[in-house]
Amino acid sequence: MAKLRDYIREDLIFLEIEAENDKALLKFVAEKMAAKGVVKDSFGDALIEREGYAPTGLKTDSLGVAIPHAEPQHVIEPCVAAATLKKPVVFGEMGTPGSEVDVRLVFCIALVDGDNHIGILQDVIALITESDLVPALVDLNSKEEFIAMLKTFGDQ
Repeated sequence: MAKLRDYIREDLIFLEIEAENDKALLKFVAEKMAAKGVVKDSFGDALIEREGYAPTGLKTDSLGVAIPHAEPQHVIEPCVAAATLKKPVVFGEMGTPGSEVDVRLVFCIALVDGDNHIGILQDVIALITESDLVPALVDLNSKEEFIAMLKTFGDQ
């Protein structure tokens, strides 16, 4: 089954981002992904649209995480981007209409295969249930450390 560590790309990790809101953050990440040629220009709008009817914010014991994703037709090369935020950005809470989550960590998933998508989501859910791991990832200062921590988690 697909693992997060197999799809996360160092050149698609963005640390200590400042964003006005969830839409601005999603647009920023999608533009960076499009510039690398891994998603189509339509990916950002698709993320924002999907987030409107199927929010992806998740509460953890420490801080909020979001796992935005869009339909496969917007993806060129399967990958996962990640962003940490200087200040929380509000996302709608997954599965709880009308509720919100203050998010500081985002995994933006761009996949074309449904089976891999489920595997990645399961991996992210397992990762965020590790109470110490989410704040540790948010506090990292380098992309290399971020990747190393994810690989260490994936080896457990």
